[in-house]
Amino acid sequence: MLKEDIKSISNITYKKNTIDSYSIHFNNDEARWRCMWAIVNIDSDTWTFSATSDCGNYSYRWSYEDDRTFKKFLTTLNQSYFLSKISDETEVDEKETIIRMKEYCLEQRREYSLSKEKAREIYDNIVDLENGYYDEDFEHGVYNKLGYDYLDFIVKTYPNGAITFYEVVFKKLQDILRSEGE
Repeated sequence: MLKEDIKSISNITYKKNTIDSYSIHFNNDEARWRCMWAIVNIDSDTWTFSATSDCGNYSYRWSYEDDRTFKKFLTTLNQSYFLSKISDETEVDEKETIIRMKEYCLEQRREYSLSKEKAREIYDNIVDLENGYYDEDFEHGVYNKLGYDYLDFIVKTYPNGAITFYEVVFKKLQDILRSEGE
């Protein structure tokens, strides 16, 4: 940062950054009704990414790198890395959780850790969960039907909005940045 770029007013110091803003709009077929628009801001001075879209608002600030530009860096990000920066795994993946719980129940039966009757009872409760038979949310249903030990099998994933943002908007943004050649 150049010293002359820094300004002061009263007891604050500030710098007015130049930010590249991309207004992205999709036609219905391309976005498949999942995400129709986004406004993405890229601050190459501070390595800050922010976006407002109809599938969520996301932002993150990375550390500087000397060997490439921020835009070039953004073109290299894969889904798992990008999502780990803009979101948290907060949604329960019920399907994967059910698979893991069934496998564990069967494994416990094969190892004779569970009687045939107890394994059948647990397996039936897992099937009830799979069919949506729980009063509150899925996690409470697991606890109520199977107990504390089965909470360890709950698989979390990123929210659908964040995944959609990556698949529809961010991948298109990467194409745009590549075409700019920066």
